[in-house]
Amino acid sequence: MKGLLQTGGLLVCWTIAICNTGLAQSDSLTLDAGQLPANYEIEAVEISHQGQSTDDWMQRFYRANPLNTTESMISRLSGMSLVRRGNFAMEPVLRGMNTNQLQVTLDGMQMFGACTDKMDPVSSYVELNNLQNLVITPGAAGMEFGAGVGGSLNFQLKEARFADSTQLHGSSGGRFQSNGLGRVGLGSLDYASRKLGMRANVVFREQDSYRTGNGETVPYSQYSKLNASLSGAYRLSNAYTLSWTLLADHGWDIGYPALPMDVAFARTHVAGVTLRHRPVSCTTTGWEAKVYVNTVDHAMDDTHRPNVAMHMDMPGLTRTAGFYWQNAWLIGSRHVFRAKVDGFVNRSYAEMTMYPEGERPMFMLTWPDVHRMTTGLWLADQFQWKKNLRVNASLRVDQGFAQVDKGLGLNELRIFYPDFSGKRAFTLIQSSLGLAGEAGKHSSWSVLASYGERQPTVTELFGYYLYVQYDGYDYIGNPNLKKEQSAQIQGTWEYANQRLNVRLSGFGYHFQHYVQAKLAPDYQQMTIGAHGVKTYESLPWAVLAGGEARLIWSATRTLEGIFTGQYSYGFNSLGNPLAMIPPLELKAALNYHRKNFSWMVDGVWDAPQNRVNPDFGEHTTPAFFVLNTRASLALGKTQTWNLQGGVDNLLNAAYYHHLDWGRILRPGRDMWVGLSWKW
Repeated sequence: MKGLLQTGGLLVCWTIAICNTGLAQSDSLTLDAGQLPANYEIEAVEISHQGQSTDDWMQRFYRANPLNTTESMISRLSGMSLVRRGNFAMEPVLRGMNTNQLQVTLDGMQMFGACTDKMDPVSSYVELNNLQNLVITPGAAGMEFGAGVGGSLNFQLKEARFADSTQLHGSSGGRFQSNGLGRVGLGSLDYASRKLGMRANVVFREQDSYRTGNGETVPYSQYSKLNASLSGAYRLSNAYTLSWTLLADHGWDIGYPALPMDVAFARTHVAGVTLRHRPVSCTTTGWEAKVYVNTVDHAMDDTHRPNVAMHMDMPGLTRTAGFYWQNAWLIGSRHVFRAKVDGFVNRSYAEMTMYPEGERPMFMLTWPDVHRMTTGLWLADQFQWKKNLRVNASLRVDQGFAQVDKGLGLNELRIFYPDFSGKRAFTLIQSSLGLAGEAGKHSSWSVLASYGERQPTVTELFGYYLYVQYDGYDYIGNPNLKKEQSAQIQGTWEYANQRLNVRLSGFGYHFQHYVQAKLAPDYQQMTIGAHGVKTYESLPWAVLAGGEARLIWSATRTLEGIFTGQYSYGFNSLGNPLAMIPPLELKAALNYHRKNFSWMVDGVWDAPQNRVNPDFGEHTTPAFFVLNTRASLALGKTQTWNLQGGVDNLLNAAYYHHLDWGRILRPGRDMWVGLSWKW
């Protein structure tokens, strides 16, 4: 049997029978006939990467209803948590590691937030209406998308499609929420022909301040945003396809109750062009090349806050341009070899203007116009050693350079680091080696050891008097920080039959030069009311360990359920717990679907978190339980109308998660109803 092997959008010719390849469901390759020439007839087979496949039942359920938020989906995935500073743009966390330690990309494109307080993570610019899949790879095994120590999150956008005959499809919908009077409206339009495909999406969201389970209104928890995207694909020939993506996301009047400032606007624009070479016979390979640019503009604002000691403005921006080229080859009948070359340039700039009453304004740079350039090479080989045993090896090398522009920003840093030249070069190395095999007819296992390095962030290296509300200190970067390193090992066992899927994973990370803030008693704080000043240091080591469990049960054709559990435990060389580590968390969901009707109930239970880091201002967090329910009904014989409704926080619990800044209670009971239409 002949066919084509697609890996990360690349097609590699293969001629051996699937049953003889030994590739099992854990290898991150996909056979997809969606954009193949019409004369190809192959069956669709999905093979996940060694590591964690996140295209699970819960993700598919939430992507099926684009009226949901991206954060609502992320929060329900195994191993994932969210840092919440407000009711908008929550920061994703994987196994207790935040975006400083993760590579978060959009369709493989590097992006960087423009907010010094992390009010604009990359995930906030993606809507479920244009999301195809979220690929999560823990640890250094995620090095395909860049250097890091914690893993990668890649948000894959939906692409325009081709069709044998001209087709035009569209959809629209809206939803209303009782708590905070939330309003959502969306629409999409798809055009497909043999040569040209186009896809357009638009989503509008608006929310007033919400009420907690205690009935209290949380001020400054409102937001408004508009997300629009346009993608296209043009078939140059049977072998070549040119595709493009344009995305714009504009947010305004965004409140952050856990911070002393709100956001006047958050704007992102993304453009990418991709050229794909698809094999037209089983004697050639396929490759993919992309170039892209993106801009992020962000402005913090305190004009709507009462009793402000001193008004200030804090705008910031990032500008990023990059490329990648990737290819894959089938070598003999046992090796799948992949290679990727990528690179980007980035500018990060943030400033603050303070307006003392009756005095002249004061100006300073909080990110001192930092220019970065990084290029990388990634190589990976999957070797079928024996019939039921595979070896996966990968290596990545990045060479980078960072420079602070001469002038005010460099002079500010030299107050504390007089010998700093303004330049910093670095080399980052990633590697991994894994074994995977079958333990019987229905079970499989994998073991992965990896090593990763990361360059400290712009804030950790060059930040200047950035006030952190969580602990009440001003933070100053340290341009002499060492690169953070981690050695990781993880093991997974999985059992699957027609009705039951059980997956157990354990992991451990040993960090060297772990970046953490420390008190600088000799420095004077600048922010009125701040407790003092902290700088960053590289601790000798830190340890993070834990595990995840997942059970998917198909009781009948109409009833299925999922249960997940996750736990992380960390401590550093000072003997203190690592900061911002989520507690033991259990999630469960039950879904009933019959003909045109579906109903789901899901719940989340968090244990108390008593392991806290007092140096970061952490407090213990009590346990909580939240129950949600939702249902949908397809109307009409063609099922073009769909009525949805549900209740979030059904029991009206008054609760907050351990990663929520300021211990501000989350929304109480929220009843909602939505209607969508497809044609």
